[in-house]
Amino acid sequence: MPTISMFLFVMFLIIITSHIMVCLMSCCYKREDDDYVNPYRLVPRKEAESYKRYERQMYNDSLRNKRRKC
Repeated sequence: MPTISMFLFVMFLIIITSHIMVCLMSCCYKREDDDYVNPYRLVPRKEAESYKRYERQMYNDSLRNKRRKC
């Protein structure tokens, strides 16, 4: 029984410690608004716009090809 209680206690300490570290890091390492980079934006804006143009062009080409076949 002491091993289970020790395990739970250690897990509790690990979770609390990691939570405190995350809170401290989020408070201490804030950037200026101008320097903020969205980590979820995988493709930069210009590349995304050109890719949308590329997709649109491919779609239009496929429609043209369908019309020619008919």
